[in-house]
Amino acid sequence: MLHFDTLDQHFHEKIYRSFKGRLRLNVLARDFNALNLNDRPKKVLDIGGGSGIFSLSLAEKGHDITLIEPSTMIEKAELNFSNAKRPATFFKVRAEEIDSLNLPNTFDLILLHAVLEWTESPKVILEKVLPYLKKGGVLSLLFYNKQGLIFHNLIRGNFRVIEHETDGEGTFKRHPGSLTPINPLSPVTMKKTLLELGLSPLKQSGIRVFHDYMTKKNQEKIEESERIEMELHYGELPEYCHTARYLHWVYQK
Repeated sequence: MLHFDTLDQHFHEKIYRSFKGRLRLNVLARDFNALNLNDRPKKVLDIGGGSGIFSLSLAEKGHDITLIEPSTMIEKAELNFSNAKRPATFFKVRAEEIDSLNLPNTFDLILLHAVLEWTESPKVILEKVLPYLKKGGVLSLLFYNKQGLIFHNLIRGNFRVIEHETDGEGTFKRHPGSLTPINPLSPVTMKKTLLELGLSPLKQSGIRVFHDYMTKKNQEKIEESERIEMELHYGELPEYCHTARYLHWVYQK
């Protein structure tokens, strides 16, 4: 798994102080409200929680947050929670090292947002994490969509960075030093993995199903609120999710 110590400021600025970040937070909030995940205080484990932007919003709704983050972004998370006067528990460890923390296996909700695509073995991470989710608990999984990445590069004519596989899904040649995740995830493979691990789907949404394909001129011409409204609408329709940059899947144990 890649560490973000040298990239943490870039990720914070690019993700959460931009349209992309605001859209992500809107989709997450919509999905959580649709499933009544904020109906009562829950024990939440945020793995790879970064600077804690989303989990802080959950803490403000009364949830009990435990945040795990291997990079220096955890210092920002601690500061953000402190400034908001919200308690939380923090551990600076990698997801692979979760067993060393002796955490209880009673979490109601586990967040794995933009984590698995930065690991070599996503299924291994899931197998380590899921024992800490209680029976009936919920996994909120947000991951970089391999199909959307390939489609985006096909449109741009970047044929040389795409290799074909016998399964027809294709694979992406990541340029060294790129900020593209090291292991974009196939939704077909991910669905199979989650079912094999005994999880059941509750909701699936796409994030940035069309926005990345808009011209810069149109992005600037159309109000942000209108773009978010359209993304929220089409991101819930399965026929459009395959083009999304990220997928947000909510599964129950």
